[in-house]
Amino acid sequence: MTDDIVARLRQTHRIGCNCVGCEAADEIERLREELTASHESHGNEVGSLTERLSLAIHERDEARRDRCMARAVIRWDLEHPNSPQRSETTIIILAWQIADEQGWDCFKEER
Repeated sequence: MTDDIVARLRQTHRIGCNCVGCEAADEIERLREELTASHESHGNEVGSLTERLSLAIHERDEARRDRCMARAVIRWDLEHPNSPQRSETTIIILAWQIADEQGWDCFKEER
């Protein structure tokens, strides 16, 4: 700051002066340091929480994809009992439909 209150308070006093102005400058500096440390601490906490949430969402979506793929295979086999084989593309498309029926967007990265 060009007009820093601490610098102005100390400008006319010597180091070690015990006047009210120097005490005020000391208190301002202490509070600034405390505020900076608090912001850094909370910033790290928020970052950590964001990372943990992102990981949880990724794991949830992976479990949902697995469930949709398994249900797609079962559905195909039930609806086409005499079909000699099923294609992977057909199962994936069916899994997407199952996810949509559930209101899930777990295949958003694959589409």
